[in-house]
Amino acid sequence: MIGPLQLSVIGFDEDKYYRDIIVELKNLRKEKIIRLFDLLYLIKHPDGTIAAKEVDDLQASEQREFGTLIKSLLGLSAKDAQHINADEVAEAIGSEGDEFGMSESEIQALADQIPNGSSAIFVIFEHSWARGVKKAILDAGGYLRAQGLINPESLQTTTNELAIVLEAIEKAETASMEKMAGVMADAKAQEEEAQRHADEAVAEAQAIEATAMAALAAAALKEEEANQAVAEAEARVEAARQHAAEVAAEAEAMEDEAFAQAEAVRRAAERQKEKAEAEAAEAVREAEEIEAAAVLRAMNAMVAARIIEKEAVREALNAVIAADVIEASAAQKAAKSLASG
Repeated sequence: MIGPLQLSVIGFDEDKYYRDIIVELKNLRKEKIIRLFDLLYLIKHPDGTIAAKEVDDLQASEQREFGTLIKSLLGLSAKDAQHINADEVAEAIGSEGDEFGMSESEIQALADQIPNGSSAIFVIFEHSWARGVKKAILDAGGYLRAQGLINPESLQTTTNELAIVLEAIEKAETASMEKMAGVMADAKAQEEEAQRHADEAVAEAQAIEATAMAALAAAALKEEEANQAVAEAEARVEAARQHAAEVAAEAEAMEDEAFAQAEAVRRAAERQKEKAEAEAAEAVREAEEIEAAAVLRAMNAMVAARIIEKEAVREALNAVIAADVIEASAAQKAAKSLASG
């Protein structure tokens, strides 16, 4: 939906380019009061030649329809006329046929009426503020019957009424502005209060965060110290286990060695015992033989001396055997020697 379009032509007695005017029009456009559809600055030199500068504020799709609207209306650029949608322009202007508004020939006549050595600004702008009103009127079946600017001279007969209306408007605007100022002041105060609370909340949150970070750092340090202590304790336990294993292995080795040595000593002692027993038995046997030989020699000596008879010798041998002086084998050997003698 395009709001109502208005054509204004402002004339100047000189053929100069008034940049300040363009700047002010652009300011109005920036404030969204109007939307500039097309602006053509015509400079008519003393020799009748024309220089033009065009300014537009349209979207790409709108430029195809209205980008060269004024030139086409003035007949300065016939090649651009084919891009103009007359029906849409008429609808945007809000005219009902040719009954109201300026015709194309009247617009061209305005350009022809510009004197040599002067200039004029042709401006087409949209009353963007009236878009909603226009839509409501069209939806209700309404249409434009008349439009135009009121000449201040026409209001001279109603000066008092105009003053009263202006005063009422100014009072209403002043009251509205004061109310708006109060609302804005309240809003500003609320915003400042909210900002203060927000700053306090942020500061408190930052303090809590700092405290939490410090606590986390302390906890991390304590955890690290605890982990280090656990690691040291585990290392000590492992070292103690290794030392105990080494000591146990060494003790077991010493026990094995002691057992081996004891076994060797036991075996050596048994061998010594067996050897001593054998030597003792041999000594006893030799002693018995010596003793028997001595007894025999004594008996033989007595027999030879006829001191005793052989029968008495036998009885003596039996007595000796009975008294365990000599073994029976030695006695028997002595007896055989006596018998053979």
